[in-house]
Amino acid sequence: MAASLCTFGCKQSGHHVKNSLQEFIGTEIIIPDNLFLFNDANHHIKKEAKYKIVSYIDSLSCTSCYFSHYYSSWANLSGNFKDKDFSFYLIFYTNDIDGIKRLFDLYKLDIPFFIDFYDDFKTNNNIPVESVLHTFLLKDNTVILAGDPFNNSKLFELYKQEIYKN
Repeated sequence: MAASLCTFGCKQSGHHVKNSLQEFIGTEIIIPDNLFLFNDANHHIKKEAKYKIVSYIDSLSCTSCYFSHYYSSWANLSGNFKDKDFSFYLIFYTNDIDGIKRLFDLYKLDIPFFIDFYDDFKTNNNIPVESVLHTFLLKDNTVILAGDPFNNSKLFELYKQEIYKN
């Protein structure tokens, strides 16, 4: 697929990210059954959804930085695709459940999220090292787009075009 655009983060070589992106597109992603789901009472994650946007935040990332930067984008994302076969997966690799819950309370986020205590998601999948590729679009659990749609309106439009195709 030609749609394989991403935004480049600081300190990440464009050439290296491009190579990782090319290797990542077309990869099948397995969502482990042992992820712990939180805040799903009002939303209900669609595990069999045809389209999924996945944001993976590992323990090496500054989780509070992610929250301050992305919380409004995460909160608004599902509203864009209510009538589609879509689900948003926010996956944290951390052991600090209380810290994550405090951040959700602080930012008044009422969206579902997963905790991956054992980093099974990254370990069992071909998740690139570059954090700029830790948000991606799946179609039938295959990566079709990767990159940060929240900071790049053109990329977000590509995500929307793909989801609205069917």
